[in-house]
Amino acid sequence: MKIYSPDISHKSDAGGIRLNINNAQVVRSTYRDLIEQVKERRPEAKIEGVTVE
Repeated sequence: MKIYSPDISHKSDAGGIRLNINNAQVVRSTYRDLIEQVKERRPEAKIEGVTVE
């Protein structure tokens, strides 16, 4: 899972990447944690969502 934001070019520096997500419950909790962490590190960034690969 990767943060989707035009304002963040280095996703990992903002805490915007998570790996090894194995089930639906983990997807939900990971999404919440990822968004929260990115907002703390980059409060000015516009967050449009996430991408899942």
